[in-house]
Amino acid sequence: MADITTPTRASFSALAVLLFAGVLLAGAPAQADIQSENNLLFFLGRGPAPGTDLAAYYKRLETTNFGAYPSARVQRRGQNLNLQVLDAANITLANNTACPPEGRSEDNCVQYYFLADLPTRHAFLVARNVDSVVDFLLIDDRSGRRVTLRGIPRYSDVSQVFIVMNCGGPARGNALELYRRDDYDYTSIYALPAAELNQLMPGASCRLVSWNNSTLAIDFWMGDERASPHTHAELRGDTDGSWTLSAEWPAKK
Repeated sequence: MADITTPTRASFSALAVLLFAGVLLAGAPAQADIQSENNLLFFLGRGPAPGTDLAAYYKRLETTNFGAYPSARVQRRGQNLNLQVLDAANITLANNTACPPEGRSEDNCVQYYFLADLPTRHAFLVARNVDSVVDFLLIDDRSGRRVTLRGIPRYSDVSQVFIVMNCGGPARGNALELYRRDDYDYTSIYALPAAELNQLMPGASCRLVSWNNSTLAIDFWMGDERASPHTHAELRGDTDGSWTLSAEWPAKK
């Protein structure tokens, strides 16, 4: 996950203040609600530090969310996380902590944690921990349809397009993926495979710098973010709906 910093008590206190501000803005114009959601997703995107107890980290995040930003649409009932869906049956995500010594899977070793209620995006964001491997579920609040993400979504301010960044992780899946919400479904419209990025910059991390209309500025680096040189890239959308990533990648030695 990009832009990883070590979570501290101050970080969680800052999250509580941020979420409480969202409550105060509940009756404000839609743009304020969008910004409140963006701020929360930015915080969540910082992620846990390497070696963090993931179950404890996400449980604490969920507790902070429920305490500072209670949602009538989401309830925790013991091991069950209940989501209220508008046009379909409500969803119950049930933890199962049996976790047998062998053959662990989503069926017998899974925990779900509520991260965000995103009403302006018609979505719930939930972390799913399967045998200490975490991914994220973005669930449509009307249909209950879901997409599995490898990172926290970051949205454009002007559309229902969002990017998921997972640079620096295992060389599987996609390091970058761009999605668009079409009615009740999520469509992948661009992807940079992790294996391809690893060929260009082995072990690279990445960070979203800015998003202006159909142009995203993204920084890549290897090693320490402050000490290492950065490669600046642009992911640009064209009028035909295609997207292109351009950068001057480091020369291979």
